[in-house]
Order: sequence, then C-alpha cells, then structure tokens
Amino acid sequence: KGIDVYNDTTATMDVAVKTAVKRFSDEYKGNVIFIMGGVDKGIDYKTLIDYMEGKIKALVLVEGTASEKISAEAVKKDIETYAFFNSMQSAVQKTYELAQNIKQNTEGKVAVVLSPGGSSFNMFLNEWDRGRQFEESVNKLS
Repeated sequence: KGIDVYNDTTATMDVAVKTAVKRFSDEYKGNVIFIMGGVDKGIDYKTLIDYMEGKIKALVLVEGTASEKISAEAVKKDIETYAFFNSMQSAVQKTYELAQNIKQNTEGKVAVVLSPGGSSFNMFLNEWDRGRQFEESVNKLS
C-alpha cells in the first residue's frame, strides 16, 4: 500500500540498529518508523536514542525492559514514541496508521523497520518467531 517494510529482526545490538537508522533515514529522508523493544541486552539506550534523534519519525515499542529504557530516553528527545504494545499485530497496526499519516502529508517514500534493539524472549520464542510474527502481521494488512 505504498509503504516499504523491512524485517531486521536480528538487529538486537546498538551497532545493528544504528546501521539500520543510517541506511533507512538517508534513503527515506527521515520518513521512517522503527518498531523496537524487548528484553534489555545492556545497550546504552541513551546513546542510541541520541543517534536516532532527527533521523526518524517515530518509535513503536513492544513490551519489555529494553522498551522501558528506550521510552525513557526517547521522551527526553524529539522522537514521537508509542508504547507498550503487547503483541506484534497491535504494534504493526499502530505503525501502519502512523505510516499512512506520514504518506498523506509528505511527497517522499515511507518505511517501517523492525529493528528491535533487544532480545525477543519476553514475547516470542526467539528472534525468528518475532520476525515471522512481524511478517504475518504486515501481510494481514493487505
């Protein structure tokens, strides 16, 4: 429906998330929404959020200890943040609504990226299950 979607479920460390932010913020001129969260892996979320500021439109966070830390840092910055979703389906639905709004108000392309920055074990069997649920949730929108 005119929104590009990327499954980067293996991006559980800050360097991987930063790489995704750089790649997609450049290509989409900041019209990017990230789905993040899960279990804290000891990442410096302050530095990660500092890096994200001004490069993305919004964060949608699933439940978890990493999500709580991400949210605490994001509220200090100018990053629109929506938390805490207890299923991938509800997170994807919110992300889709936000992306549609961005698409209607800009001329550029819009992307949604699952790049969690945390472990999956609080809500999913593993990272592959998280990625599969993400893909299934996106496909249900069609």
